[in-house]
Amino acid sequence: MLLTDGFQKRLRSTRKALGLSMRDLARRCNISQPTITMHELGRSYPDLPGCEKYATALGVNVCWLAYGKGRKQSIAPSAPPTISQQGVSP
Repeated sequence: MLLTDGFQKRLRSTRKALGLSMRDLARRCNISQPTITMHELGRSYPDLPGCEKYATALGVNVCWLAYGKGRKQSIAPSAPPTISQQGVSP
């Protein structure tokens, strides 16, 4: 999956806006804290399931998080639409 420039900024700014530490987000996503650090620094990018985990944990639209497209807020914060449901192909 090719994430757009700005993924790392959207990830970090949303996490901080929610008052979550990287550790908190790691626990919510079942992703290691060093992996989150790498994603926020743009040194690596998550695969599709990882991006969906972030979107779910942060209550944002996965397409917005991954590509900067669409509404930021998900329709249902506990279950944001997947990229395939949004009609965007990875």
